[in-house]
Amino acid sequence: MNINLGKIILLSILPIILYGNLTLKSNNSFIQGEPFEFSLEAYGNNIQMPKITTIDNMIVQNIGTSTQLSIINGSSSKKLVKSYAFIPAKDFTIPAFSATIDGKKYTTKPKHIKMKKAQQTKSDLYSLDIATNKSTAYVGEAIKFTLTFKYKADLPIVNLQLQKPAFEDFWIKELKSKQKHQIKNGYVVQKIDYIIFAQKAKQFLLNPIKLDITLEDNRYQNSFFLTTPTKTISIFSNSLKLDIKPLPNNINLIGDFKISSTINKQQVNFGEAVSYKLQIQGYGNIDDIGEIKLNIPNATIYENKATKDYTFENNKYGGTYTKTYSIVAQDDFVIPKIKLQFFNKKQNKIITLFTKEYKIKVKSKPNITNHTPTLLTKQIQPTKQEKIVYKTKDISLTQKLIYFILGALCGIFIAILLYNLKQKKQKNKNNPIHQTIKNAKTTKQLLNSIVAFVGFNKKLDNIIFDLEQNSSKQDLKKLKKTILKILDTIKKDKLSNTN
Repeated sequence: MNINLGKIILLSILPIILYGNLTLKSNNSFIQGEPFEFSLEAYGNNIQMPKITTIDNMIVQNIGTSTQLSIINGSSSKKLVKSYAFIPAKDFTIPAFSATIDGKKYTTKPKHIKMKKAQQTKSDLYSLDIATNKSTAYVGEAIKFTLTFKYKADLPIVNLQLQKPAFEDFWIKELKSKQKHQIKNGYVVQKIDYIIFAQKAKQFLLNPIKLDITLEDNRYQNSFFLTTPTKTISIFSNSLKLDIKPLPNNINLIGDFKISSTINKQQVNFGEAVSYKLQIQGYGNIDDIGEIKLNIPNATIYENKATKDYTFENNKYGGTYTKTYSIVAQDDFVIPKIKLQFFNKKQNKIITLFTKEYKIKVKSKPNITNHTPTLLTKQIQPTKQEKIVYKTKDISLTQKLIYFILGALCGIFIAILLYNLKQKKQKNKNNPIHQTIKNAKTTKQLLNSIVAFVGFNKKLDNIIFDLEQNSSKQDLKKLKKTILKILDTIKKDKLSNTN
């Protein structure tokens, strides 16, 4: 009786296995923001599956294909499984799909899928919570955000994969040094602190955060597997509501700050740079302070990118903003006041602060002619030689000898003249400024010898600035050669302009 029943069951499923079938497999719902997966299973020998790229105008990705071959009573059949995934934004319907199996068309039925909002996971084994130190804040105000994961100390966790907090219209920064780990009442408690800043004024609902936990699967402890099988489960945190208010009068800074500035000197030589340092310190959204520019007419300004050092003390976020400038001008100039405005929540008003204004005295430009006469002097033109033509009707042997001697003496005279011209040219080349540059043994000596040439050549200006800042990357010997070449270029330009 049992044998006959088995044959009947086998015969009833053989048509499905051998002669084709198409099945849609999926859940009836999905969690908002989470990927939704489904698969199509087909049985047969010659299978042509449908091409699926979109569902309800949402892009679908093929995440895998598997094939399994079955042989029953000498007859073979293939099982083909195609898996798909996408992230829906609302309820949707999986449409009917058709596949051709062994020349016959098979079609699935449409299936409606509902979206559900994530709910905090309730379990005695683990929990995930999120919290903030305030529920009401201003745009740009620092909010402490804490994520707490608690689980049984004896829970066989193999791996944890946390979904990093990412909320729309929020800027988030992890405070890595503030991570905490402790054991309490048989539970391991892990905390991660973040600072979040709202970029928009409105009421927000921060959706639950997901944590994937990989556990040892105790159901297979006595199985033949060489490694312990595992299973992965997802747990969700609670959600949070935040009320974010706008800052008044288009102010974008909130907190309590101080601003200061310093200079290295108020009187400089011509071509010498003034070093200007700007610093902002305090608590608040210091990240929102951008690159502050100086506006000084008829001055060349070199600036470094601002540096920001951060602190978090007594639940207050802040730090120090530092920016430095080097300013070179040919005439007296003024470094203007820098304005800083921010909203002070404690005083409930806008605070306006200014830096000090600096008047810089630039000493008069030195006489370049006295320093470098060769740069402004015309080149010595070679003496024009007149061509002497001797005409004679009949030249004797004695006259030929006299002419030969005179020609030789003339040649010697010309040679001496050319030698003197060459020596004079060499002397011009080794003028005092060239010699001073060659004799410079330090970058400071080199700077002092060329600072008078500010404004003559842009490349030379950059070298002077680098020497001012001690940031030149060339060795002294190579730098001297570069400067001498530039000075020769300036000399040629001056000479051509004079001509």
